[in-house]
Amino acid sequence: MSRHNTIKIAPSILAADFARLGDDVAAAVQGGADYIHVDVMDGHFVPPITFGAQMIGAIKPYAGVVPLVVHMMVEEPARHIEHIARAGADVIVVHAEACADLAGTVAAVQETGAQAGVAVRPETPIDSILPFLDEIEIALLMTVNPGYGGQPYIPEVETKIATMRGIIDSRGLNVELEVDGGINENTIEQAVRAGARLFVAGTAVYGRPEPVPERIKILRELAENALRE
Repeated sequence: MSRHNTIKIAPSILAADFARLGDDVAAAVQGGADYIHVDVMDGHFVPPITFGAQMIGAIKPYAGVVPLVVHMMVEEPARHIEHIARAGADVIVVHAEACADLAGTVAAVQETGAQAGVAVRPETPIDSILPFLDEIEIALLMTVNPGYGGQPYIPEVETKIATMRGIIDSRGLNVELEVDGGINENTIEQAVRAGARLFVAGTAVYGRPEPVPERIKILRELAENALRE
């Protein structure tokens, strides 16, 4: 089944319990997560500081065969790519706005053996991603301003999502169109209708009354129903 009609869920460990992070990653794997999403933040490109290669290496065994997508919200991510890849990142997503040489940074990711992705903030046009669509794994359109989890979804990004979906489909490309930010049971259906197929979900998966696998199931069913409409 091609990626344009396959829903994928990527739980974000930014919303997990850091005191039991391995168990929370394993719970997402048990629940059928398609990717595990890891946010690396440096306190410069975005205000918060999270974690780096050491944490990625620690959780890698709990992810098993589920790929780790490391979202680099850092200035000049090329400085860190080798360490992040060696720690166990399967896909490294860099921000177009953070790279003085985006083409060189994408190439540096690929040289490590990891797959590359390119992300843009809500206000950034998709133009910077377009030259790389035939060589990257993920095109990530942020649906909140990057940094803090739990922010509300920005519906205006749906215009960009729809445009990107059209370009991907018209060119027959095999790239994941991912959205990240404010994705929950109230927003995932509209993001599907706009054209997204890969969804980062943090607070919609972790810290809820239901078990993590049940939360993933709820989101996936809502998205798949919207896709069939």
